[in-house]
Amino acid sequence: MHRRHSTRLKLGRALAAFVLVSALVPSAPAQEEDFRVRVSSALLLGRQKPPGARERLEKALEDVHPAVRTAAASALAQLGDAAAAPALERAAQRESMAGVKAKMQESVTLLRQPAASAASAPPSLDGKRYVLQVGAMRNNTAVKNDRLGTIMRTAVKSQATGIRGAVVVEPSDAATLAKASEKKLPVLLLDGTLNRLSQTKSADGTFVLSAQVEFSLRRVPEHTLRGTLSGGASTQGSVKALADESRLTELQTQVVQGAIESALKNADTGLATAAK
Repeated sequence: MHRRHSTRLKLGRALAAFVLVSALVPSAPAQEEDFRVRVSSALLLGRQKPPGARERLEKALEDVHPAVRTAAASALAQLGDAAAAPALERAAQRESMAGVKAKMQESVTLLRQPAASAASAPPSLDGKRYVLQVGAMRNNTAVKNDRLGTIMRTAVKSQATGIRGAVVVEPSDAATLAKASEKKLPVLLLDGTLNRLSQTKSADGTFVLSAQVEFSLRRVPEHTLRGTLSGGASTQGSVKALADESRLTELQTQVVQGAIESALKNADTGLATAAK
């Protein structure tokens, strides 16, 4: 009797998995109310890794709902197939939602980490004037979102990559830091703090979500303070979005990224001065 019960349970789980996975198979246009099923389908594919999962998840990167696209990007990273990186990069290029784009870029980084770790050569320092080391990213607000630190870090690295004369590294990149020391290149440590993430309701049925970030610049290894950078951003949404956790998270991500862009945009001169 116990064995029969176990068999039925396994069969039931397999059937549930089939139903969820089939939701990502292209068919009639998906309805808005079905997006939660499609999110579950994507996450299930990432966990169970059935044959053809990568192709289905790459297709889900084109879904009409941002939560599904985000789930597909996360599931592709969990799947661990580096062959998905080009599809994620193409999706990120055409993605209009900042939070979804960040997740796609983060998944590309995760998928390509093994290859990056295998390559022992540090990035070239030729023509670089200083090293920008991405330090701690802290959330000092009352908003409890465990992903905010990762969102901040991803946004900082993405924005800082375009700064002239700088090579951006993680604290764990000992090889590049050692090479910089050999070349006597100055190293700046960039620590970030999210000081405000608040929402204000308006009488017209909308709300304004705003964020403020601040960065400190320290010359290492002395850890002398060389300056600060700050930035802010805001976005507007409908009050209904407050009840939709995935949509609210998307807006929070978008406004935090906007604040970071505001702080680091056109910071080339200030950073170069701090590095002297």
